Amino acid sequence: MVKRIAALSMLLLLATTIEAKPFKKVVGQEFPAVKVTDLMTGKEVDLSKELKKDEIKGAVITFTCIGCPVAKAYEERKEDLVKKYGDHFVFIFLNANMGSETADAWKDYAKESGYSGVVAVDEGSKIAKEIGATVTPECYVINPKGTVVFHGPIDDSQDPKYIEDQLLANALESLVTGKELPEEKREMQAFGCGINYAKDE
Repeated sequence: MVKRIAALSMLLLLATTIEAKPFKKVVGQEFPAVKVTDLMTGKEVDLSKELKKDEIKGAVITFTCIGCPVAKAYEERKEDLVKKYGDHFVFIFLNANMGSETADAWKDYAKESGYSGVVAVDEGSKIAKEIGATVTPECYVINPKGTVVFHGPIDDSQDPKYIEDQLLANALESLVTGKELPEEKREMQAFGCGINYAKDE
C-alpha cells in the first residue's frame, strides 16, 4: 500500500509540472478522420477503410511519444495487447508531440522498441487537438462505425505490480465478445506526460 501511494504521488507530482489541459469527454462521438503514413512500412493507412474489413472489430488509437517515462513504462504492455488483439483491431500509435519531437526520431525509437501496428505522426497535432488528447499515453477505442467506445489509460497503474484494472484490454474484450462495457469503465482521465502540441502556423 505504501509503495502504491508513493507511485501515485510521483504521478501527481509529474502532472503538476506539465501544462494542464481540460479533460474532454468523447465517448459516443465520432473519432476524427485518420489518414496517415505508416513510418514502418511507408504505406498510407486510411482508418475508415480498415474498419470496413470483415475481421476487424474496431481500432485502438494511442497517443504516445519518445521522451515520456510514463509512456516508456507501458511499451511492453502495449505490445502484449497488439499480439493478443491484433487480428481483430487496427492499432495505431500516433505521436502528436510535434512541438518537440521529429518524425525521424519517432521512427527510429519505434524500431528500437519493437513496435507492431501502425506507427505514425499526427501532423500539426491536428487529430490530438480535435479529439482533445492531452497526455501520453492516452487511448481511444473505436468501433467499426468510427464511434469512440472507450477513452482513457491502458490500465490503472504505471507500475505493473499494482495493476487492479485492465481498462483497455477490457474494452477490447467487450467488442470481441459483444458484452457491453459498464458505463463507468468507458471514459476516464488518462495519466502521463502532457502532449507538446505543434504550434499553429
